[in-house]
Amino acid sequence: MEKNWAKLCINHSDTFDKWFDKDEFDWEYSFSLAEYCLEHFDKWWDEDKYDWEFSFYLARYCSEHFDKWFDKDKFNWIYSKYLPEFCSEHILKWYPYCSQKGQLDLTPVQIAKLRIAKLL
Repeated sequence: MEKNWAKLCINHSDTFDKWFDKDEFDWEYSFSLAEYCLEHFDKWWDEDKYDWEFSFYLARYCSEHFDKWFDKDKFNWIYSKYLPEFCSEHILKWYPYCSQKGQLDLTPVQIAKLRIAKLL
């Protein structure tokens, strides 16, 4: 019987240690881990197995672990517009690598930080 990984993530985060196995997990559902199993981030995070197509979920739900997951070469930059909103505190780390700078909706505080760092 095939496991419903998304349902496990959504409904059984409290029993995460009982059902999660890095080798058995279907990593096509890795976005569910980012959204529903944040408290177990250090147990499930694997940059080689995570489906980077779902980079948005990392930015949106795992910003507190930004330094662990951010990889300028693996991040799906299509989702760069979400970085100012969800990963603002890390703007000096990701902004230099963003290829879509003109499409970002930056706040005055973010612009000031970038100007002070001479990145803008």
